[in-house]
Amino acid sequence: MNLSRVQRYTFDSIRREIDGIIKNPTTIYTSVNALSCMLHAMITTVGHNWAAHVMNDKGQPMFTEQEQVHFTQLFQPYMPTILSFFGKTIHSGGAEEPEKTAEPEKEEEPEKTEEKQGIDDLYTKVIKQVESINSIVTQHASSDGVLRFERDDDTKEDIQLIPEALQVFIAGPNPVVKKTLEMIKLSRRTLVFLIYTALDATRIAASVSGSEQSRKYLSVAMSLLELLRGDWKKAIASFMGYYGTTPLMTGQLIKIYLTLFRMLSPTLQESFTYGALDTAKSFMIGVLLTVFQLTAPFHVREPLVRIFDVIREKKEKIDGVLTDQGLHARPSYLTPSFEDFNNLQALMDDPEFICSCEFKELVETVDQTNVIHIILQMLRIPVTKEFREYRCGKEDCKPFITKIVEKGLGHEVKADTEKPPEKTEEKTEEKAEEKTEKTEEKTEEKTEEKTEEKAEEKTEEKAEEKAEEKTEEKAEEKAEEAPLPPTIEPKEEPKEEEPKAEEPKEEEAPLPPTIESKPEVKPAVKEPPLPPTIGGKRRRTLRLTRLARQQAHE
Repeated sequence: MNLSRVQRYTFDSIRREIDGIIKNPTTIYTSVNALSCMLHAMITTVGHNWAAHVMNDKGQPMFTEQEQVHFTQLFQPYMPTILSFFGKTIHSGGAEEPEKTAEPEKEEEPEKTEEKQGIDDLYTKVIKQVESINSIVTQHASSDGVLRFERDDDTKEDIQLIPEALQVFIAGPNPVVKKTLEMIKLSRRTLVFLIYTALDATRIAASVSGSEQSRKYLSVAMSLLELLRGDWKKAIASFMGYYGTTPLMTGQLIKIYLTLFRMLSPTLQESFTYGALDTAKSFMIGVLLTVFQLTAPFHVREPLVRIFDVIREKKEKIDGVLTDQGLHARPSYLTPSFEDFNNLQALMDDPEFICSCEFKELVETVDQTNVIHIILQMLRIPVTKEFREYRCGKEDCKPFITKIVEKGLGHEVKADTEKPPEKTEEKTEEKAEEKTEKTEEKTEEKTEEKTEEKAEEKTEEKAEEKAEEKTEEKAEEKAEEAPLPPTIEPKEEPKEEEPKAEEPKEEEAPLPPTIESKPEVKPAVKEPPLPPTIGGKRRRTLRLTRLARQQAHE
């Protein structure tokens, strides 16, 4: 390619400018941002006048009117391909598109599961409605009612029942009586409780005495006061007294029940609330099972008995596997029979089975119609979220086998955790006994060794003294009878024992008996008693030391 000098220069300058633009990060970002804005406008408008909807960062149109017309006509042939790539299609008129985009939401219809209504669903809705009413009434009573008066006065001093002037008049000069009178106080909560109790007692007395007008007025007043306190359920029970003596007594029983129920733990209140419906359903199922057991003919009983036998065999196999692994067997009431026909309810109550993932998947596949939804709830099978949490808790489901093993291991862990303290106590007692025995043995050994050593030393000293005296007497007699010549005198027989006596020659100054006894006692404390051979060496050393002393003395 032959280019002139000017063309070459122009080509190189254009190439450098293009390279600089491409390498500039702001240019790349601006280009990509503009392309993304154009694609977004094409997709949202489905290709209809898309250039007018392309906006810059400031929210202003990116193209002028002429550019909008130009780019719209330029991209018109490629618009179906671009939209099909992003899963969109062009429709005539363009106004039908919003309706088409809303169609998938209608097709999904997630409300189908909520349309199924049963006893549990209605009961749960009633409970939630009651809880919402409780929160609303309590909020108003806390801001403008008696409940606010009680809460504000919890941080204030109690009411003094006896005025100060009366205290001075009663106590006189006695300070002890005055201090006692100052301690007679009453809290505002106690005062409110006494007022409500007095009004209730007056209302009952008026009803019993036949004063209808007083009963009605007091019932209305009591109902308003209960409502201001936030107890709307008690307010309804109090208003029942307006219609007669019997409704009044019924309302009083309801108020007593509500008071006692509030004394329970909140968790027990929740379990009792959901358990009341569960108990009613269990009673109804028990009645039906009893009627079926009494009236079922043979052709109906026979297949049931066979099914129960199969269930019993399966349970025995499972129990055998569990017991072989050291786990606890399943409860006996999980084996239904025609004699114990009510044990069928235990299978529906088994938490390991009901709370397993297999059972949850089975219920989800079966629970497809409203009729089956009601039947499952009547059979006390947890279908709703609230009743499943009541029966299984808020933990995630686990396989059936895993839950059975965990239950067995849980029992074993508890048993193991209870056993170690006993073992540790036994070990500590054994160690203490061993220590006491060892100390007793050591003390006995020490005393025995000391007594034996003393006795041996005494006997040895006496025997040696006697032997020395005899040998000295004999030697003196012999020396007197026949004195040896000077050449023979130096040759003495005891010289053979001189090398033996050279070892203890270091003890030129004999140690006192207190110091000599210490090295003999030390090995007895740290080590077991010495064998008789070591005892013989000790005697030998004593003899040698005594002979060395005698020779030194001579």
